[in-house]
Amino acid sequence: MVVADQEFFIGRKFRRIVTGDIVKPEQSEKESDHKFLDRVEDWKSKNHKIITWFSNITTPSIHIQFVEFDTAKDVWEFLFVKYKVSGLAQYYQLFTNLNNLKQDSDQSINDF
Repeated sequence: MVVADQEFFIGRKFRRIVTGDIVKPEQSEKESDHKFLDRVEDWKSKNHKIITWFSNITTPSIHIQFVEFDTAKDVWEFLFVKYKVSGLAQYYQLFTNLNNLKQDSDQSINDF
């Protein structure tokens, strides 16, 4: 995860859901239905908040694909695989392109 994302998830106690360390609860034999349903509802709420956050920071063409996934971990893995940087060559090219951008003297900031 990117550092900013890690801080976001840690600050909201979501990190372990995204990593898959916390999964949807299963009911133990001794657990009451009420307590189990509370745990499931808590997990679903956190899972949904994360998926919603992912949807809010991505374009519609990306987050429309999230319907295929049930967990925030699945969405995170999809995003990670699809959009990870494949090497230093891409990084260097992007850095070079950004560094070479120049605003013309008669060009407004909006046009630039």
